[in-house]
Amino acid sequence: MSNSVIVIGTILIDCKGFASTPYLPRRNLGSVRFIHGGVGRNVTESLARIGIDVVMASTVNADSNGQAVVEHLLKCGAGTDYIVQVPERGMGLWMAILDENGHLVG
Repeated sequence: MSNSVIVIGTILIDCKGFASTPYLPRRNLGSVRFIHGGVGRNVTESLARIGIDVVMASTVNADSNGQAVVEHLLKCGAGTDYIVQVPERGMGLWMAILDENGHLVG
């Protein structure tokens, strides 16, 4: 690891809800996607994808969402030895609701 880049930063999960019909504040048909995010995680993945030896230092939840982020980073070629699993508050979860036109409504 002597020539590695170490990225210290956040890991988030973005939860995006997409209305497939005209948006109603109380009830909507549509789909939900979970997207790995966080500036530190984004930088780590980008560096790994272009072939730079990179290691991420951060925390993730000790659950399947946290494990999925770690596995994805490993598949991209990033080191994850310094990612620590923490019960419940290891990473942020952000939710956005978009209307049928893709505009943020909540």
